[in-house]
Amino acid sequence: MSLAMAPEHSFVRLITSMNNDYGVKCEPMRPVWGCECTKESYSKLPSISFNVIANPEGKTFFVEMPKEAYLKYAKKGDEEGCFLLIHPWDF
Repeated sequence: MSLAMAPEHSFVRLITSMNNDYGVKCEPMRPVWGCECTKESYSKLPSISFNVIANPEGKTFFVEMPKEAYLKYAKKGDEEGCFLLIHPWDF
């Protein structure tokens, strides 16, 4: 499994919004961040976008990630939850 990296301040805004706006609470676990979510709360999550610097001259572009690219939903028996496919990086 490969994790995408996001600047720490952007990552904090993401997990704060997921909790406050969608009721998906994420906490650090090993090896990934685990999240309390249901199929319903997962289905309501939006795509996210990042402004990426493309070259040394400062040209930028946006990268959009659908929820399936940054959060994995899983259900086993009666238990369900999610884990993040994106990880904070302190630049």
